[in-house]
Amino acid sequence: MEEALAHCGLPVKCRTCQLSGNVKPRDYGGWFKSQILGRTPNKWFCPIHYDIGNAMDDRFYGMSQTPEPEPTVESTTDELYKLLD
Repeated sequence: MEEALAHCGLPVKCRTCQLSGNVKPRDYGGWFKSQILGRTPNKWFCPIHYDIGNAMDDRFYGMSQTPEPEPTVESTTDELYKLLD
């Protein structure tokens, strides 16, 4: 089975235009595999729509980043004392 996948590739369809193609393991040949779509069977984007899939993943990861921690009370108090001097 592994040899067949390495030789022929896995049949996939583009999520946007339904273009069919074969993707080999670790060598997608220009195809983009979305990481955020999880177990859905239609998570591939053809080389033409590569940018759409990549932008979708980047937008998701950009929204889910952890915000910077707020300054602590001690540092704010020290800054206020410096302003008084």
